[in-house]
Amino acid sequence: MLDEKREIERLFADNPNFQEFVDLWIEFTEQKTAEARFVKIMDKLEMTIQAFDYQKEGYSKASLSEFWENAEKYLKDTEFEELFKALKKESQDIH
Repeated sequence: MLDEKREIERLFADNPNFQEFVDLWIEFTEQKTAEARFVKIMDKLEMTIQAFDYQKEGYSKASLSEFWENAEKYLKDTEFEELFKALKKESQDIH
């Protein structure tokens, strides 16, 4: 996490909102707030949609399995689980 923090600090070093961005990144990585957890879930949902689109473009199911498995861990037991399941089911029909 220290390497990531250093990189975030480097990326935003010249930004007038430097500290705010660093604090938001820390909040996101610590996952202690409802907002941080929601952003993480949205990130995983977007990853699922991206995997679905990649599969439609012809990428193999095997090459995308890590996307699906990782997203499922975060989307399970959330209000987005049904959407995840629907996308996963529809992805099974893509050749």
